[in-house]
Amino acid sequence: MADYAYPDPAVQVADAQELARDLVVIPNRGVQLVPNIGIIGGTHSVLVIETGIGPRNAERVLEFAADYARQFSRRTVVLVVGDARTNYADPAAASLADVSDRVGKLYWLNPEPRRYWDQGDSVMSKYAPHCAQVRECSTLRQIADFVQSLAS
Repeated sequence: MADYAYPDPAVQVADAQELARDLVVIPNRGVQLVPNIGIIGGTHSVLVIETGIGPRNAERVLEFAADYARQFSRRTVVLVVGDARTNYADPAAASLADVSDRVGKLYWLNPEPRRYWDQGDSVMSKYAPHCAQVRECSTLRQIADFVQSLAS
C-alpha cells in the first residue's frame, strides 16, 4: 500500500459544515479554509468532490455520502468526478450500485486518460456498469462535450 502525505484517517466527518443550502464541506483540520471533501447538492442532483487521501478516509467519506444520499430520489442526478482509484482498498462497488439504483442518473467523469483505466488500483470497469455515462474528462473541451451530451 502507498505512503500518504497525511495521516490516515485525516477526514473527520463529524466536522462537516453546511456553508450554504446544499453546500457541505468536510474541512481539512490541518489547513484552515481548505476542504478535504466538498458536497454540492441541488434540488435533484449532488456532486461529491474528494481529494483521495487514503483508504480509511475513503471509507469515512463513503459512509458520510451514503447518509447524505438518503435524500436521493429517482429525480436525483449524481455526478462523480474522480479517477476510480482505490489505493488497493475495497472498491465498494455495491455501495455505488445502491446509489445508482436510487437515483435517476449517475455519471462518472474520470480525469485520467482512458488508457490508464483498470491499471494498477483503478477500478473503473467495476463502477461503469452502474453509470449512465463514464467519460474521460480532463479538459474544458471534454467538459463541454459532456454537457452537450446531456442536452441532446
